[in-house]
Amino acid sequence: MIVDNLYTSMYKYFVFKNTFKSQLSDKIVLGVISMLKILIADDNQQITSILAEYAKKNDYIPIIAFDGVQALEIFNDQQPDIVLLDVMMPHKDGFEVCKD
Repeated sequence: MIVDNLYTSMYKYFVFKNTFKSQLSDKIVLGVISMLKILIADDNQQITSILAEYAKKNDYIPIIAFDGVQALEIFNDQQPDIVLLDVMMPHKDGFEVCKD
């Protein structure tokens, strides 16, 4: 059930991403198209693995965080283009991460 809901959500997300990606003009940098970075923040390693593989297959560079504090650090250091953020995580939940 969780995996089915996950795949349904990811399908809807990656349909949306085509529109989003074209709006960013594929991040053309110095005449070279660079891949979009996606931060995946979730404390469940199985979910992050699935999402990361799905992101790679859809031409994203996945960056993984396993808690809210790590997500904020990575966000500030890596400046990802998109963030997939879980609500229930240790140290800081997804709502706190969004506020920060």
